[in-house]
Amino acid sequence: MIIRRWWLKCTGQRVLSHVPAGHRLNALWRARQRATALNRDLLDQSLRYVRTLRSLGYDLEGRVALEVGPGWTPVMAYVLRLAGCRKVVLCDTTRHLTPNLLRATLRLMRGSAETLAVELGLMRADIEAILPHPASLDFPGLLAASGFDYRAPYALEQAEDLAESVDLVATHAVLEHVPGPQLLPLLRATRRVLRPEGLAIHFIDHVDHWHHFDPGISPINFLKFPPWWWTILNSPLAYQNRLRFTRHLAYIQEAGFEVIRLELHVDSQAFQDSRRLRLHQEFQTCTPLETAVTSSFVVARPEPLLAAREPPAASDGMDRPEEPSQPSLRPSHSA
Repeated sequence: MIIRRWWLKCTGQRVLSHVPAGHRLNALWRARQRATALNRDLLDQSLRYVRTLRSLGYDLEGRVALEVGPGWTPVMAYVLRLAGCRKVVLCDTTRHLTPNLLRATLRLMRGSAETLAVELGLMRADIEAILPHPASLDFPGLLAASGFDYRAPYALEQAEDLAESVDLVATHAVLEHVPGPQLLPLLRATRRVLRPEGLAIHFIDHVDHWHHFDPGISPINFLKFPPWWWTILNSPLAYQNRLRFTRHLAYIQEAGFEVIRLELHVDSQAFQDSRRLRLHQEFQTCTPLETAVTSSFVVARPEPLLAAREPPAASDGMDRPEEPSQPSLRPSHSA
Protein backbone atom coordinates (compact mmCIF):
# COMPACT_ATOMS: atom_id res chain seq x y z
CA MET A 1 0.00 0.00 0.00
CA ILE A 2 1.36 3.41 -0.99
CA ILE A 3 1.11 6.03 1.75
CA ARG A 4 0.25 9.36 0.18
CA ARG A 5 1.79 12.62 1.36
CA TRP A 6 -1.59 14.11 2.28
CA TRP A 7 -2.26 11.21 4.63
CA LEU A 8 0.94 12.01 6.47
CA LYS A 9 -0.01 15.66 6.82
CA CYS A 10 -3.56 14.76 7.81
CA THR A 11 -2.31 12.37 10.48
CA GLY A 12 0.22 14.89 11.75
CA GLN A 13 -2.41 17.62 12.07
CA ARG A 14 -4.79 15.31 13.88
CA VAL A 15 -2.08 14.27 16.34
CA LEU A 16 -1.05 17.89 16.97
CA SER A 17 -4.67 18.89 17.53
CA HIS A 18 -4.96 16.40 20.40
CA VAL A 19 -1.67 16.82 22.26
CA PRO A 20 -1.44 19.55 24.94
CA ALA A 21 1.24 21.58 23.14
CA GLY A 22 0.06 20.72 19.62
CA HIS A 23 -1.47 24.07 18.78
CA ARG A 24 1.62 25.84 20.10
CA LEU A 25 3.95 23.65 18.02
CA ASN A 26 1.87 24.28 14.92
CA ALA A 27 1.94 28.00 15.62
CA LEU A 28 5.72 28.01 16.01
CA TRP A 29 6.17 26.15 12.72
CA ARG A 30 3.82 28.45 10.81
CA ALA A 31 5.46 31.51 12.34
CA ARG A 32 8.89 30.29 11.24
CA GLN A 33 7.63 29.85 7.68
CA ARG A 34 6.03 33.29 7.52
CA ALA A 35 9.01 35.09 9.05
CA THR A 36 11.47 33.97 6.35
CA ALA A 37 9.61 34.59 3.08
CA LEU A 38 6.95 36.98 1.84
CA ASN A 39 3.65 35.27 1.06
CA ARG A 40 3.61 36.12 -2.65
CA ASP A 41 0.16 34.62 -3.25
CA LEU A 42 -1.29 36.83 -0.53
CA LEU A 43 0.54 39.87 -1.90
CA ASP A 44 -0.76 39.20 -5.42
CA GLN A 45 -4.31 38.74 -4.17
CA SER A 46 -4.10 41.91 -2.07
CA LEU A 47 -3.00 43.89 -5.11
CA ARG A 48 -5.84 42.27 -7.07
CA TYR A 49 -8.28 43.53 -4.44
CA VAL A 50 -7.03 47.08 -4.89
CA ARG A 51 -7.16 46.87 -8.71
CA THR A 52 -10.70 45.50 -8.55
CA LEU A 53 -11.92 48.18 -6.17
CA ARG A 54 -10.38 50.90 -8.29
CA SER A 55 -11.99 49.44 -11.42
CA LEU A 56 -15.35 49.73 -9.63
CA GLY A 57 -14.62 53.39 -8.89
CA TYR A 58 -14.22 52.71 -5.17
CA ASP A 59 -11.57 55.07 -3.83
CA LEU A 60 -9.78 53.79 -0.72
CA GLU A 61 -8.36 57.15 0.29
CA GLY A 62 -9.18 57.85 3.94
CA ARG A 63 -11.24 54.67 4.33
CA VAL A 64 -11.44 52.31 7.30
CA ALA A 65 -10.98 48.65 6.38
CA LEU A 66 -11.59 45.45 8.34
CA GLU A 67 -9.65 42.31 7.53
CA VAL A 68 -11.23 39.18 8.99
CA GLY A 69 -8.74 36.39 9.66
CA PRO A 70 -5.40 38.08 8.89
CA GLY A 71 -3.55 35.09 10.29
CA TRP A 72 0.20 35.18 10.63
CA THR A 73 1.19 38.18 8.51
CA PRO A 74 -0.69 41.44 7.82
CA VAL A 75 0.35 41.67 4.16
CA MET A 76 -3.12 42.62 2.98
CA ALA A 77 -3.51 45.18 5.73
CA TYR A 78 -0.30 46.92 4.64
CA VAL A 79 -1.38 46.88 0.98
CA LEU A 80 -4.70 48.48 1.96
CA ARG A 81 -2.86 51.13 3.96
CA LEU A 82 -0.57 51.84 1.01
CA ALA A 83 -3.62 52.07 -1.25
CA GLY A 84 -5.05 54.88 0.88
CA CYS A 85 -6.85 53.41 3.90
CA ARG A 86 -6.20 55.47 7.00
CA LYS A 87 -6.91 52.56 9.35
CA VAL A 88 -7.20 48.78 9.16
CA VAL A 89 -8.92 46.73 11.87
CA LEU A 90 -7.56 43.17 12.03
CA CYS A 91 -9.93 40.68 13.65
CA ASP A 92 -9.00 37.05 14.33
CA THR A 93 -10.31 34.23 16.48
CA THR A 94 -6.74 33.26 17.44
CA ARG A 95 -3.85 35.59 18.22
CA HIS A 96 -1.40 34.55 15.50
CA LEU A 97 0.41 37.86 14.98
CA THR A 98 3.50 38.35 17.16
CA PRO A 99 6.08 41.15 17.43
CA ASN A 100 8.59 39.07 15.44
CA LEU A 101 6.08 38.33 12.68
CA LEU A 102 5.04 41.97 12.44
CA ARG A 103 8.66 43.08 12.14
CA ALA A 104 9.39 40.33 9.60
CA THR A 105 6.40 41.38 7.50
CA LEU A 106 7.56 44.99 7.56
CA ARG A 107 11.06 44.01 6.44
CA LEU A 108 9.72 41.85 3.62
CA MET A 109 7.23 44.52 2.51
CA ARG A 110 9.89 47.22 2.53
CA GLY A 111 12.07 44.90 0.48
CA SER A 112 9.30 44.78 -2.14
CA ALA A 113 8.95 48.57 -2.28
CA GLU A 114 9.72 48.77 -6.01
CA THR A 115 6.97 46.29 -6.90
CA LEU A 116 4.51 47.96 -4.57
CA ALA A 117 5.30 51.39 -5.99
CA VAL A 118 4.64 50.24 -9.55
CA GLU A 119 1.48 48.29 -8.72
CA LEU A 120 -0.08 50.98 -6.53
CA GLY A 121 1.10 54.04 -8.45
CA LEU A 122 3.19 55.38 -5.58
CA MET A 123 6.61 56.87 -5.15
CA ARG A 124 9.09 54.79 -3.18
CA ALA A 125 9.26 57.62 -0.66
CA ASP A 126 5.52 57.27 -0.05
CA ILE A 127 5.98 53.59 0.79
CA GLU A 128 8.89 54.32 3.10
CA ALA A 129 6.75 56.92 4.89
CA ILE A 130 3.74 54.63 5.38
CA LEU A 131 5.64 51.49 6.42
CA PRO A 132 7.33 52.14 9.80
CA HIS A 133 10.85 50.90 10.31
CA PRO A 134 10.63 47.49 12.02
CA ALA A 135 13.29 48.26 14.60
CA SER A 136 12.00 51.66 15.60
CA LEU A 137 9.18 50.80 18.02
CA ASP A 138 7.82 48.14 20.34
CA PHE A 139 4.86 45.96 19.30
CA PRO A 140 2.04 48.33 20.35
CA GLY A 141 3.96 51.22 18.85
CA LEU A 142 4.44 49.41 15.53
CA LEU A 143 0.73 48.53 15.39
CA ALA A 144 -0.21 52.15 16.01
CA ALA A 145 2.34 53.49 13.53
CA SER A 146 1.08 50.99 10.96
CA GLY A 147 -2.47 52.26 11.38
CA PHE A 148 -3.65 48.89 12.73
CA ASP A 149 -6.24 48.02 15.36
CA TYR A 150 -5.41 44.38 16.10
CA ARG A 151 -8.12 42.40 17.90
CA ALA A 152 -7.40 38.76 18.73
CA PRO A 153 -8.82 36.58 20.05
CA TYR A 154 -11.99 38.37 19.07
CA ALA A 155 -15.55 37.44 18.06
CA LEU A 156 -16.74 39.77 15.33
CA GLU A 157 -20.31 38.76 16.09
CA GLN A 158 -20.01 40.74 19.35
CA ALA A 159 -18.41 43.84 17.80
CA GLU A 160 -20.97 46.42 18.84
CA ASP A 161 -18.43 49.27 18.81
CA LEU A 162 -17.73 48.67 15.11
CA ALA A 163 -21.35 48.98 13.97
CA GLU A 164 -21.52 50.87 10.66
CA SER A 165 -17.98 52.18 11.13
CA VAL A 166 -16.16 50.24 8.39
CA ASP A 167 -15.93 51.05 4.68
CA LEU A 168 -14.43 47.77 3.49
CA VAL A 169 -14.50 44.18 4.73
CA ALA A 170 -11.90 41.84 3.26
CA THR A 171 -11.10 38.16 3.68
CA HIS A 172 -8.57 35.99 1.92
CA ALA A 173 -8.89 32.18 2.02
CA VAL A 174 -10.83 32.41 5.28
CA LEU A 175 -14.50 31.60 4.64
CA GLU A 176 -13.76 28.02 3.54
CA HIS A 177 -12.39 27.37 7.05
CA VAL A 178 -15.54 28.52 8.88
CA PRO A 179 -17.92 25.70 9.91
CA GLY A 180 -21.21 25.92 8.00
CA PRO A 181 -23.43 26.83 10.99
CA GLN A 182 -21.04 29.66 11.93
CA LEU A 183 -20.68 31.12 8.45
CA LEU A 184 -23.98 32.99 8.23
CA PRO A 185 -23.60 34.66 11.66
CA LEU A 186 -20.09 35.77 10.67
CA LEU A 187 -21.30 37.23 7.37
CA ARG A 188 -24.18 38.96 9.13
CA ALA A 189 -21.65 40.47 11.54
CA THR A 190 -19.64 41.86 8.61
CA ARG A 191 -22.87 43.32 7.26
CA ARG A 192 -23.53 45.09 10.57
CA VAL A 193 -20.11 46.73 10.75
CA LEU A 194 -20.24 48.06 7.17
CA ARG A 195 -21.40 51.54 6.37
CA PRO A 196 -24.32 51.64 3.90
CA GLU A 197 -21.97 52.60 1.04
CA GLY A 198 -19.31 50.07 2.00
CA LEU A 199 -18.14 46.96 0.17
CA ALA A 200 -17.11 43.42 1.08
CA ILE A 201 -14.51 41.54 -0.92
CA HIS A 202 -13.65 37.85 -0.52
CA PHE A 203 -11.35 35.27 -2.08
CA ILE A 204 -12.63 31.78 -1.25
CA ASP A 205 -10.51 28.69 -1.92
CA HIS A 206 -12.86 25.77 -2.62
CA VAL A 207 -10.14 23.22 -3.37
CA ASP A 208 -9.16 20.37 -1.07
CA HIS A 209 -6.32 22.12 0.77
CA TRP A 210 -4.35 18.89 1.01
CA HIS A 211 -4.11 19.07 -2.80
CA HIS A 212 -1.82 22.09 -2.29
CA PHE A 213 0.49 19.84 -0.28
CA ASP A 214 0.03 16.71 -2.42
CA PRO A 215 -0.78 17.61 -6.07
CA GLY A 216 -1.07 13.89 -6.79
CA ILE A 217 -4.59 13.86 -5.37
CA SER A 218 -7.61 15.44 -7.01
CA PRO A 219 -8.47 19.08 -6.22
CA ILE A 220 -11.85 17.73 -5.07
CA ASN A 221 -10.54 14.64 -3.30
CA PHE A 222 -12.26 15.61 -0.04
CA LEU A 223 -15.71 15.40 -1.65
CA LYS A 224 -15.42 11.60 -1.71
CA PHE A 225 -15.75 11.14 2.04
CA PRO A 226 -19.02 10.70 3.94
CA PRO A 227 -19.59 13.24 6.74
CA TRP A 228 -18.69 10.84 9.55
CA TRP A 229 -15.35 9.97 7.95
CA TRP A 230 -14.65 13.60 7.08
CA THR A 231 -15.22 14.52 10.73
CA ILE A 232 -12.35 12.20 11.61
CA LEU A 233 -10.03 13.49 8.86
CA ASN A 234 -10.86 17.16 9.20
CA SER A 235 -8.33 18.66 11.61
CA PRO A 236 -9.26 21.61 13.85
CA LEU A 237 -5.84 23.05 12.92
CA ALA A 238 -6.90 23.42 9.28
CA TYR A 239 -10.67 22.97 9.22
CA GLN A 240 -12.33 22.80 5.78
CA ASN A 241 -16.11 23.12 5.43
CA ARG A 242 -16.28 21.68 1.85
CA LEU A 243 -19.10 24.08 0.90
CA ARG A 244 -19.28 24.71 -2.84
CA PHE A 245 -19.32 28.21 -4.26
CA THR A 246 -23.11 28.30 -4.72
CA ARG A 247 -23.64 27.79 -0.99
CA HIS A 248 -21.13 30.49 -0.13
CA LEU A 249 -22.95 32.88 -2.46
CA ALA A 250 -26.28 31.92 -0.96
CA TYR A 251 -25.03 32.72 2.54
CA ILE A 252 -23.54 36.02 1.40
CA GLN A 253 -26.94 36.99 0.01
CA GLU A 254 -28.80 35.63 3.04
CA ALA A 255 -26.60 37.88 5.19
CA GLY A 256 -27.93 40.94 3.38
CA PHE A 257 -25.47 41.50 0.54
CA GLU A 258 -25.89 42.03 -3.16
CA VAL A 259 -23.11 40.45 -5.21
CA ILE A 260 -21.85 42.99 -7.75
CA ARG A 261 -18.85 41.10 -9.09
CA LEU A 262 -18.19 37.38 -9.27
CA GLU A 263 -15.16 35.70 -10.82
CA LEU A 264 -14.93 31.92 -10.80
CA HIS A 265 -11.96 29.70 -11.52
CA VAL A 266 -12.96 26.37 -13.04
CA ASP A 267 -10.24 23.74 -12.74
CA SER A 268 -10.10 21.34 -15.71
CA GLN A 269 -8.84 18.44 -13.58
CA ALA A 270 -11.61 19.00 -11.04
CA PHE A 271 -14.14 19.10 -13.88
CA GLN A 272 -12.94 15.74 -15.19
CA ASP A 273 -12.74 14.30 -11.68
CA SER A 274 -16.33 15.34 -10.97
CA ARG A 275 -17.36 12.72 -13.53
CA ARG A 276 -14.65 10.17 -12.75
CA LEU A 277 -14.57 10.07 -8.96
CA ARG A 278 -17.24 8.49 -6.82
CA LEU A 279 -18.27 11.54 -4.84
CA HIS A 280 -20.31 11.20 -1.69
CA GLN A 281 -24.05 11.44 -2.29
CA GLU A 282 -24.10 14.83 -0.54
CA PHE A 283 -22.22 16.24 -3.55
CA GLN A 284 -23.68 14.08 -6.32
CA THR A 285 -26.48 16.60 -6.84
CA CYS A 286 -23.94 19.34 -7.61
CA THR A 287 -23.48 20.22 -11.25
CA PRO A 288 -20.01 19.65 -12.76
CA LEU A 289 -19.53 23.44 -12.65
CA GLU A 290 -20.35 23.65 -8.94
CA THR A 291 -17.94 20.82 -8.26
CA ALA A 292 -15.13 22.09 -10.49
CA VAL A 293 -15.04 25.70 -9.27
CA THR A 294 -11.90 25.74 -7.14
CA SER A 295 -11.92 29.42 -6.18
CA SER A 296 -14.30 32.35 -6.24
CA PHE A 297 -13.64 36.07 -6.03
CA VAL A 298 -16.63 38.01 -4.74
CA VAL A 299 -17.39 41.70 -4.33
CA ALA A 300 -20.66 42.55 -2.59
CA ARG A 301 -22.40 45.59 -1.23
CA PRO A 302 -24.85 45.71 1.66
CA GLU A 303 -28.54 45.76 0.87
CA PRO A 304 -30.78 47.83 3.15
CA LEU A 305 -31.08 46.04 6.49
CA LEU A 306 -34.83 45.59 6.05
CA ALA A 307 -34.11 43.53 2.95
CA ALA A 308 -31.92 41.02 4.78
CA ARG A 309 -33.48 37.58 4.70
CA GLU A 310 -33.99 35.02 7.41
CA PRO A 311 -31.15 32.50 7.81
CA PRO A 312 -31.55 29.00 6.42
CA ALA A 313 -32.36 26.26 8.91
CA ALA A 314 -29.32 24.51 10.35
CA SER A 315 -28.91 20.78 9.84
CA ASP A 316 -27.87 18.12 12.29
CA GLY A 317 -24.35 18.02 10.81
CA MET A 318 -21.51 20.27 11.85
CA ASP A 319 -20.71 21.26 8.29
CA ARG A 320 -23.88 20.21 6.45
CA PRO A 321 -26.38 23.04 6.77
CA GLU A 322 -29.69 22.77 4.95
CA GLU A 323 -29.53 23.91 1.35
CA PRO A 324 -29.98 27.68 1.46
CA SER A 325 -32.04 29.47 -1.12
CA GLN A 326 -30.32 29.39 -4.49
CA PRO A 327 -28.17 32.45 -5.11
CA SER A 328 -28.90 34.74 -7.98
CA LEU A 329 -26.07 34.84 -10.50
CA ARG A 330 -27.12 38.18 -11.91
CA PRO A 331 -23.63 39.71 -11.69
CA SER A 332 -21.37 38.99 -14.62
CA HIS A 333 -18.88 36.24 -13.88
CA SER A 334 -15.99 34.61 -15.64
CA ALA A 335 -14.87 31.03 -15.62
